[in-house]
Amino acid sequence: TPWTELVWLLSVNTLGGLIFGLSTGVSSGSTQSLEDDFNSTISNGNSGVMTGLITSSVILGAAIGSLSSSVFVDKLGRKKSVLFSTLIVILFCALASSMFNIIAIIIFRVCIGFGVGLSSVACTLYCSEMSPSVKRGRVGSAFQIFITFGIFLAYVFTFFFTLDESLNDSSWRYLFLLPIVPSLFLFVIAIFKMPESSVWLDRKNTGPEEYPTMMDEEERSLVLKGGEQQRGWRYLVAKRNLPILATAVVLSCANQLTGINAIIYYVSQLFEQAGFDTTKSNALSVVVGFDNFVATLVVILFIDRYGRRPLLLIGLAIVTITLLTITLVFVLNDNSPEGAWTWVYFGCVMVYQIGFEMGLGCLFWVIVVEIFPDSVKDEATGLCNVIQWSLNLAVSFLFPVFFNDLIHGYTFLLFTGFGAFTFCYM
Repeated sequence: TPWTELVWLLSVNTLGGLIFGLSTGVSSGSTQSLEDDFNSTISNGNSGVMTGLITSSVILGAAIGSLSSSVFVDKLGRKKSVLFSTLIVILFCALASSMFNIIAIIIFRVCIGFGVGLSSVACTLYCSEMSPSVKRGRVGSAFQIFITFGIFLAYVFTFFFTLDESLNDSSWRYLFLLPIVPSLFLFVIAIFKMPESSVWLDRKNTGPEEYPTMMDEEERSLVLKGGEQQRGWRYLVAKRNLPILATAVVLSCANQLTGINAIIYYVSQLFEQAGFDTTKSNALSVVVGFDNFVATLVVILFIDRYGRRPLLLIGLAIVTITLLTITLVFVLNDNSPEGAWTWVYFGCVMVYQIGFEMGLGCLFWVIVVEIFPDSVKDEATGLCNVIQWSLNLAVSFLFPVFFNDLIHGYTFLLFTGFGAFTFCYM
């Protein structure tokens, strides 16, 4: 029935989002455990660099997987790409969690990231092509919602693992295994309940499968027609498209350079730097993860009731003000014990996430898809994807280097500056 088909479509996107959220969310909780387990190896080098490598390795792999995904989803099809990506995640999560060499762990984390990146594209593309237009927004938003839910779950497991002192040096091994669970479920669903995308089959002229798409024939013909339009990079950089291209580039940069992933990936470490002890830092990380999940859910439910630009500007204003306050907290409260300033930092992080999801978080891809003409939409989203992943990788690697070893609390001033610039530009 249409209802059961919709449930299976939602399960593909929700599990894909969970895989992404868990794979990236465990970075925050596993870093300290890894440093304790491999103390001699990490201490011999630059701790900030090693922390950055551990955290950014999965992002590097996800960037490669996402940017090369067009080859897999076009040649293999959407279904086989999902199957292939889940097998990669399952295999290398198991290998990474069993290693006793930090370099091998980093390499395997890159491989996990590749599977995550490929899965994110294959799942969202499949659901977009198989969903009816009236349900496409809700089905698509499930992926973003469950990314934040996966991050929240990673924080929850981190907190409970740290309560058991016997697991302190090995909790990272259990955290690295978490993405295997949704990957197994998605693998089974892909085999038994996931027909190949009829849009891909039509483009390959292989005919329909047993389970047809939920789109009607008119919708499917429009999608296919869109794929036949004249397109290319020279049309994207044509003079008439330059203003909207510039807007998309600025938003792509702001999405990463206003610090969201620095806070998500290093949330526990930042709480400790602000003055909280380890146990309380991990507990507050759970609260932050839940705040991020709820904020994303609420914004997505109400995103179409208000204009894009007002929400974007309000969100940017909140982000910029809270980042400036966070900068002051670390400058005025550097390495001090828990006090009023530490709780100010906690409050700022909570408000910051609401502002980010209200603006750049949930609106970014909506705006990018809407402002470009169909003839250059693929190239535009591809360019934004490259910028996003490149800056995500740079922030995840460089943030601990700057924060721990060079600029310390002033790092957030850089994020504040770009938030203010984006607000003025918009």
